[in-house]
Amino acid sequence: MKKITLLVAIFIAITSSFATTTRWFWYGDLSVGQTWDMGTTANWYDPTTVDPLIPFIVPDNFVSGTTAIFDEKAVEGSDTLKLSGLVTVDSLLVNNTRTYVLRSTVSTYKSDSIMGNVFVKDGPGTFVMDCKNFVTGGTILKAGTLTMEKTTSPNIFGSKLVFQGGTANFASGSASTYPAVSLPIEIPAGITAKVMLNRYSYWSSPISGSGELEIAVGGERCMLAASKSGSTINWNNFTGNVTLIKNIITGVKPGYYGLLLGSTKTFDNTSLESAIATADSMMYNKKVMLKSGAGFAGCSGIRCWNIGELQAENDSSFLCGYGAGNSTTPQIYYMFGGLNTDVVYPGSIIDAGSKGYNAVGLVKVGTGKYTFTSTRSITTASIGVTVQQGTFLVNIPITNPATTTALGRVKNKVMTIKAGAIGGGNGRLTGTVLVDSLGTLVVGCDGIGTLELADTLSGTIGSPLSVHHNGTVIMKVSSKSNHDLITSNNAVTFNGGTLLVKGINASINDGDTITLISYKKAASSNDSINFKSDGLPTGLSYSLKTDTVITVTTTILTSVLTGLDSIKTTTTYTYRIDLIAKSISALHTVSDNSISVYPNPSVGEFNFKTSQSEIKSIDIINLQGQVISSKFVNSKFTTMNLENLPQGIYYAKIKTSDSTKVEKLMIK
Repeated sequence: MKKITLLVAIFIAITSSFATTTRWFWYGDLSVGQTWDMGTTANWYDPTTVDPLIPFIVPDNFVSGTTAIFDEKAVEGSDTLKLSGLVTVDSLLVNNTRTYVLRSTVSTYKSDSIMGNVFVKDGPGTFVMDCKNFVTGGTILKAGTLTMEKTTSPNIFGSKLVFQGGTANFASGSASTYPAVSLPIEIPAGITAKVMLNRYSYWSSPISGSGELEIAVGGERCMLAASKSGSTINWNNFTGNVTLIKNIITGVKPGYYGLLLGSTKTFDNTSLESAIATADSMMYNKKVMLKSGAGFAGCSGIRCWNIGELQAENDSSFLCGYGAGNSTTPQIYYMFGGLNTDVVYPGSIIDAGSKGYNAVGLVKVGTGKYTFTSTRSITTASIGVTVQQGTFLVNIPITNPATTTALGRVKNKVMTIKAGAIGGGNGRLTGTVLVDSLGTLVVGCDGIGTLELADTLSGTIGSPLSVHHNGTVIMKVSSKSNHDLITSNNAVTFNGGTLLVKGINASINDGDTITLISYKKAASSNDSINFKSDGLPTGLSYSLKTDTVITVTTTILTSVLTGLDSIKTTTTYTYRIDLIAKSISALHTVSDNSISVYPNPSVGEFNFKTSQSEIKSIDIINLQGQVISSKFVNSKFTTMNLENLPQGIYYAKIKTSDSTKVEKLMIK
């Protein structure tokens, strides 16, 4: 309310000023030169003093303390003029269609300046300035474009810039000098403020208001900071949304169009609390849209920017890492989702400088769901995503080219799913997928899907799945031929975590074997899975089985020197976790008396022992035929603690390499 009252007061003051002070219009007498000074050069006229009997205008000198107006009445060719010395105005009003250029007479800007109350820019035309502006009430930009002519131009806006429309151009050109703009900016509700940044620029203005902000990025050195090392910018009183677009400048060919975010906070991603506390919060409550070809980069250090909602127009919109030089140490993170919205995000993760080490990471917070769909994120600079809260999915069908990978080729963790969060999706991930305790990995994105953990570009990056104890993997089954699938070029370990298989309008028959997980590196012999099912057809018993597929390939090689043949034999192993469906009647068959279970009954802890072949796996099955716990053993003795189960009767399906025994258990 105070801001609205202030704006009304400003306009009342401007109107009053225009009504009570003399208004001088720029005329531009070509015979005396295009100079604006005090009392020397006759280039102005007062329409109230024009004699109607004289068929032409007789210009006069500008009078100190009056209102200066630039409009369309000036002489043709008089729209480029020089400011000479100190000019004092009540107000400066520009309402133009043509382009005006106002320059300082001397390049040092020492004495050439404007002093007064307020500067109002209206009309669709462009007003270019290269001189000092000291108006105490600042500039009100209503329409058209107000431009700093050079990267070295001084402050042309006065004490502040108030948008009511129009575009502010903070210099444009090919010079590598960084213009620095830091004056306060106000964007009232219902107004879209458009700001154009040069290829090289520093912008650190505090902003207030609830209007919309559109930033046109001129290249790869546009810094939202006061310096290259970063700075804190006060947008606490700005609640509007932000859009990034490309600012294509004639004669300038930048490497990319990225806004470099500067911060002084060192990011700590070890916990949700530390991540939020150490991320820059300038945009934590804002919606940000990255338009085609535009994106974010970061300045030096380990930095993170918290963005309330992040959207992208297409896969040419981007997020990238360090964009201000050749250092290999910076790590740049983008945190998003705090506004708790659902977003389908087609933007890409790129290495804008093509260095291979400009590390960029993602952090998902908030309760909403983000779905990444870009097929262009193939950079090795990615450091993956940490799903701290809510849901983060990828959705890129495996049918895309082998070079396609969802979040970049990550040499460490491509996805870390924290407690209470959900991650996964449909597509290819390169790097380790880690499911923390109480985290959940889901396969598919709104339906049956495949999650391929592999490096199909070079084959050098191992991509294992590691589920911590109390972590969960959820997979869906519709039929023997239609089900979720996980494949890995490395190991898959559960560490006692849960594999929950859900039926989706499932049609499963007795004897069906469904491969859920396939991987290339054997898991530890002590690894175990807590198997659970939900929604699978009744009347069948379901269990998990680990299997090894051995493939022997024989190649005949002929020596160029001797002409003799030699045989090369290659043996490869593929490991599988299969879902096995059996009739419940099979529970009552016993095929091995060498296996003993004791004590039985028990309060919940049972010992399993065999005198012959090693026990491969044990499934605990309830009276409804559901497998409620599983363990991979590969030993002649093991123990299972079932104290978390209610009292009653259960079955233990004990498999060895050559036999199976089903033992009735009683928990008392």
